[in-house]
Amino acid sequence: MNAADADSRTALAVAALGPVESAENRGRVVSLLIDAGAEVDHRDRDLMTPLLVASYEGHCTFIIVIFFAKNPSTAELMKT
Repeated sequence: MNAADADSRTALAVAALGPVESAENRGRVVSLLIDAGAEVDHRDRDLMTPLLVASYEGHCTFIIVIFFAKNPSTAELMKT
């Protein structure tokens, strides 16, 4: 799950970069990767985490899913 390419990018980092056609699909892909054990804090060759890459690319759904994965107590607060 956390295997990296020559640039030290994992599947989660590639999803942050990649052209997933809709925000809904991007959220599903990210959720599946995280549920399968993807490391959300992995840094690539440029020391970028998937969250930083998604922020740079403007992928809001990805950012939200990663944020709540890293902060589950915040997700619970949002439900109330």
